[in-house]
Amino acid sequence: MAVFTDSGIQFDYTFDSIITGQQPQPNMAGRCTVVLNTALSTFRASVRATALSNNPAEINHGRWRAGFIQEIQSSCRIGHYHKDVRTEHRLWGVPATFGAPGSSIRDSSGGEEPYDGHSADLVHGQPVGMQSEDDPALELPLELVIDDVSRTLTGVTGGDRFTIWLAATRDAAPKRLVILGRIEWRVNWRAVVSGNRNTAMIPLTQLVAHEPAELGIAAAFGHGPLPAGFPQDLTDIEGQDLFYRITFFRGIEINRNEIDIDPAEPSAAMAQFPVMRAEASPWW
Repeated sequence: MAVFTDSGIQFDYTFDSIITGQQPQPNMAGRCTVVLNTALSTFRASVRATALSNNPAEINHGRWRAGFIQEIQSSCRIGHYHKDVRTEHRLWGVPATFGAPGSSIRDSSGGEEPYDGHSADLVHGQPVGMQSEDDPALELPLELVIDDVSRTLTGVTGGDRFTIWLAATRDAAPKRLVILGRIEWRVNWRAVVSGNRNTAMIPLTQLVAHEPAELGIAAAFGHGPLPAGFPQDLTDIEGQDLFYRITFFRGIEINRNEIDIDPAEPSAAMAQFPVMRAEASPWW
């Protein structure tokens, strides 16, 4: 169990993760698309907050919460089509590979900000358990018509990299963010697709990998921005809303559009995506 003290509060906490079950085999959706699922990633934590003044009111009554903050650090999901076509599912403004230019984005299933949808009120002196689960999925069309020729999906590559933080927050003014630990994890998309049999085959390598929990990074912050290595997007925006697809033919980009738009349609300016990011409301 790790310990961190801030604002007169002692936090005693644990944080770990597991990958549950076998890697699911891809499945065909209506004989038109292939869906790649991942094994379930589960993140578990326990937090006990104790007011050093022994005054429960400093913690109770919704003043302090704990939960998980998740960001997508990089993302690019690539479909390879025969002949001479590839697609890239990307997130607006997010690096295609870790360390490339761009910025991370909040990954959330709803719930109270800045958390990913999994948080709980803290109670003076009592441990509070919490759990967050994630199983990214990728759906790609089995065929694309490019230049009046049907192109068949033959493989999938690419990867996503995530960071999930265990955090505590004081919602009462002045707001306070306490980062207790983090886990880096990733999905390596790998598939070989056989269009003739309408089946898909995946190598036996595990697509999901978790790094050990880091508990030595505990730090507390007032109003952002936060330094590198800590959450960068504490807003109400969600990454799922910013996916788009680039289509390449013989290595040249021919279309950039929302994922569900036919690549034969004219490329969109995608102007709504930067606007969405610019209009995001900060938790602070």
